[in-house]
Amino acid sequence: MPQDSLTERSRNTRRCCQADGNNLEVQANLGVLLFFRKDCTDAASHLNRALQLRPDSTRIRALLGICQKQQGNSEEAKQNLETSLSSIKEEKISTLIQRNLAELYYAEGNLVQASSTADALLKSQPHDPDVLYMIYRIHTDLADLRGVRSP
Repeated sequence: MPQDSLTERSRNTRRCCQADGNNLEVQANLGVLLFFRKDCTDAASHLNRALQLRPDSTRIRALLGICQKQQGNSEEAKQNLETSLSSIKEEKISTLIQRNLAELYYAEGNLVQASSTADALLKSQPHDPDVLYMIYRIHTDLADLRGVRSP
């Protein structure tokens, strides 16, 4: 979708939000639009509101978790991503969740969980260089911790 079209849709949806802040569809649509414009700062508030209005929305929860991770809210992000992972069937969203979870686990030093998550990601993305590098980095750190690699 062209950027101008996204900007115009975003403006129209914001007007609707101002008119009715309790409209689930408007909050969710604006949150998703802002998410795909890479504006997680604004997207998070709308996604959070949409999730309050419909707590069982796993897609909204997943996108909110990704925004929370980008904003540095690691614990909330991890909770939302873990909760949504088992319910998401779309490969693209599932891949985004797994990638973000693996990065969160790695950042907190949970290499075993990072490895498990990254290995699952590798099954769906076996030729993705970013995934391959992530696997390499995690397994290298695990080997170092276990004293398997020589200095």
